[in-house]
Amino acid sequence: MFAFRATFSQSLLIHIVVFLLHITTLGVVVVHFNGIYLAFLILILLISWGWAHFRHSLYYRYFIKYIELRPNGQVEICFSNDDKHHNVFPLSGSLASSYILIIIWQLDDGRVIRQSIFRDMTTPDNYRRLLVWLRCDDVCK
Repeated sequence: MFAFRATFSQSLLIHIVVFLLHITTLGVVVVHFNGIYLAFLILILLISWGWAHFRHSLYYRYFIKYIELRPNGQVEICFSNDDKHHNVFPLSGSLASSYILIIIWQLDDGRVIRQSIFRDMTTPDNYRRLLVWLRCDDVCK
């Protein structure tokens, strides 16, 4: 088992996809609705867009700043809102592909956190190491 630390930043790709999906939905809403329905749906879209950007930003309480793999096999993560380290282990059902990593973590207190990692959130070397670790650790089959 090799040890390394992968740090993460916000993904520009996620923000672009969220923006394009909301603009497309706004176009459909403007074409097919009018009056109070149009105003209500635009308000809902603005709230949805704000929540989606907040959910994938550094201000979200479960945004993971870094993952640290120890030589003894332990995994620690640190959230962006606190500097406390949490011992975690990945659950089966996580996805590891060359484009996206979706990791389901179980924290030491029993909570389950789902994390999506795109290639632009970390360095290519850290992304490759995480991909190899997930595939070789038999988390993703």
